[in-house]
Amino acid sequence: MPANYNLGKLKDHGRIKLFYFILLIIFIYSMLFEFLLRADSIMPRPSIMIESFFSLINHYHLFENLLFTSSLIYFSLAISYFMLYFSSRFLLKLNRNIIAKELLRIFKYLPIIGFSAIAFLWVPSAVFAELLISVLIAFILILFKFLDAAYCIKDEYIEAAISIRSKEKNILQEITWKSALPSVIQYLSKLNFILWALIPLFEAFRNRFGIGLIFRQCYEFRDLSGLFALSIATAIIIILGDLLLKLIQKMLIHWEP
Repeated sequence: MPANYNLGKLKDHGRIKLFYFILLIIFIYSMLFEFLLRADSIMPRPSIMIESFFSLINHYHLFENLLFTSSLIYFSLAISYFMLYFSSRFLLKLNRNIIAKELLRIFKYLPIIGFSAIAFLWVPSAVFAELLISVLIAFILILFKFLDAAYCIKDEYIEAAISIRSKEKNILQEITWKSALPSVIQYLSKLNFILWALIPLFEAFRNRFGIGLIFRQCYEFRDLSGLFALSIATAIIIILGDLLLKLIQKMLIHWEP
């Protein structure tokens, strides 16, 4: 039996166990905080949480804010990926230059959170400016993942291409890019979590439209149940986005790096 088949069965079994574990946590939470513990406990009751969801929709405009932030994040991921695709050949050539390589290394070790903070504080309060900075952050992160993966190409791939006298541009585009692509697509899932941590944070800090603004308003109004309900809604969107990225990876990538 193929090893990939066994690995797939193990992953499916792990997901089923995780699903049952989440159901168990929900059941324990419902029993404890709805029926057993006092009303002024640290966690809100499930019934109040359900009411908070409707409050988020009606008073905080949850859907509009959530749609704005999620669109910003996933457009940034898509644009940064296509920017990398169309510039990959040039970037690989540029990375061979010693001076350019050292300059790229500066960006690699620049703390991304500090850079993001400066960038978001500097740009004006405009949707296009926020999208531009989000794309720039995503592109910088995915760029270094691509360059790292490009260094790990198996020698036999390059040797086989040279043996059939492939042109340099074919080696860069067909072999280097396709060999690094599984790592790049896989990294998009991690980048999804990074952007969901950064962008709502700066939306809250700058008081901008988006999911971060609702977090700020719930905090200012001391709406604990609203914060918990909003956190659950945001987590569901993040998980769905991650599953979608994994589905794209499974549909498009059929080879090992």
